Amino acid sequence: MELTVAASIRHHKNNISVTNQRVNQVTQVKQRREEKQDKGRLAGDIDKEQRRDNQAGRT
Repeated sequence: MELTVAASIRHHKNNISVTNQRVNQVTQVKQRREEKQDKGRLAGDIDKEQRRDNQAGRT
């Protein structure tokens, strides 16, 4: 009986570990995606400023 309890505990700990790894992975992907979006927004803002300056005849 003790053997099956120990095996069950190990199994659950392993499942928790796998779940935590997956959560961390998803979190990292979300963070990378947000960073890319922020960079894209920043680049878009810079482009807008350059276009505005060009239209105003400033270089």
